[in-house]
Amino acid sequence: MVTAIDGGSEVGGEVEDLLRAVGTTVLAQDDGTPFGDLGVDSLARMEISKRVQDRYGGDIEDLLTEDTTPAALRKIINRLAGRRPIARTENHVEIAAPIGYVWAAVNDVRRWTELFTEYASVEVLAEGENWVTFRLTLHPDANGVSWSWVSRRRWNRDKWTVRAWRIERGNFEFMRLRWSFEQLAPDRTRMTWAQEFRMKPTAPLDDAAMVQRINTGSAVQMEIIARRIEERRRTVRTWDTTSSVRKRGGDMRTLIGPAACGSAYGISGFVELAPGERIDEHLHPYSEEHLLIVSGQAEIDLEDTPVPLQAKQGVLVPRNVRHRLRNTGDVPLVAVFALSPLAPRPELGHVDTESGGR
Repeated sequence: MVTAIDGGSEVGGEVEDLLRAVGTTVLAQDDGTPFGDLGVDSLARMEISKRVQDRYGGDIEDLLTEDTTPAALRKIINRLAGRRPIARTENHVEIAAPIGYVWAAVNDVRRWTELFTEYASVEVLAEGENWVTFRLTLHPDANGVSWSWVSRRRWNRDKWTVRAWRIERGNFEFMRLRWSFEQLAPDRTRMTWAQEFRMKPTAPLDDAAMVQRINTGSAVQMEIIARRIEERRRTVRTWDTTSSVRKRGGDMRTLIGPAACGSAYGISGFVELAPGERIDEHLHPYSEEHLLIVSGQAEIDLEDTPVPLQAKQGVLVPRNVRHRLRNTGDVPLVAVFALSPLAPRPELGHVDTESGGR
């Protein structure tokens, strides 16, 4: 689904760029907040007026006061320049993968060349806990030119939203993006891209032509991204390439899980125990566990009852039942474990009950 919308009055684009240039970050809810409350002092207002004059030839220094708001500044600029409406696009795609898995994939900008077909390279320039600044370079065009620009992304995982903007704007007066994610089902996610921009008068394309180009390109790239994320989920997982967890005893490797391949309903993997080694007692408040012995001999304590197991045997560990696994043979024990359903959060899925632990 694609829509292109003209108009709009939310903080963004040029006004936000001007305020950011003088050290002030403005959110949508700040649209009517006076400059004085936003920390835009007299020196900052002078800098804003200078930038506006350089671009549009109008002196607005006397119009900017402590009581000026971002909304008022936008009206001033619109009057100066005979502003045309902001151009907008909105596109979305549904991806057969859990929202957390999709989120992790598309926010890993270092691997964007594996998701997008249009990018030749990505260079991370700076990053923090919830933001990244990076340079994108396209594959050469028909004339052999490789277009490149610097962008910044900020994200809020609690709200499943990302905001981004071009720092090097090129043919754009401004370009801002909002990515949002919606869980449709435990294993299905809708990803939406919304962009607002205005082209420079000297650009080879006007706003309408760029809307058409973005809508066409976004539809193609979003479909490619969806298919590639879905293909990642079906990638064969191996023991050798899976991280080992040993803090509860043995060598445990979760080959299938939410982080590994976007499983939405359970996890599974292998555990290997040396002769005499054990997995400390624990329980799963949300999941039942299926334990299958591949090779070797074992004994599992279900609550306080020991149950012997050997190759090609299995046992169900019901939810909230304390259990402890031991290798009772003289060769390595290899077992398969599977848990379902998943806990609401990974840290809630496993409760250690062995005193002292490891």
